Amino acid sequence: MHDNRWIIYLQVIFLGLLFFLGDLGNIAKDLVLSLIFGLGAGILVAGFFNIGIKSYSPYPEPREGRTFQQKGLYRYVRHPMYTGMVVMGLGLVLSQLRLESFLIWLFLIYVLNLKADMEEVMLIAKHPEYADYKNKTKKFIPYIL
Repeated sequence: MHDNRWIIYLQVIFLGLLFFLGDLGNIAKDLVLSLIFGLGAGILVAGFFNIGIKSYSPYPEPREGRTFQQKGLYRYVRHPMYTGMVVMGLGLVLSQLRLESFLIWLFLIYVLNLKADMEEVMLIAKHPEYADYKNKTKKFIPYIL
């Protein structure tokens, strides 16, 4: 069923590398970095609670017997948990300005976008009404992207 595990592995590796290369001490000492990182963490956690533990899956395939979420943060973006990861990653990149961190962050964005696209193909197949939701709701950034 989970032939797409590789995408999760890449997601975990890139996010883990950002944490490894980032400087949480700098984030804790700097108000702007704390706000960026905290905003990302808040979006990630809120997205998780909006979707609910029974509907959540790290895999691109939607869980059986579940509908897709359109409430909470999902009213504004289709993938708020990915948005949260990207914003947290930005905080980590800015905590220790290194080219390799920036490149890893870009790869993380690419992987999350690819994973979102994979999910959406499966969601449309399972829930045809998702196509309408997709057309009226931005993927990652409200009103922009």
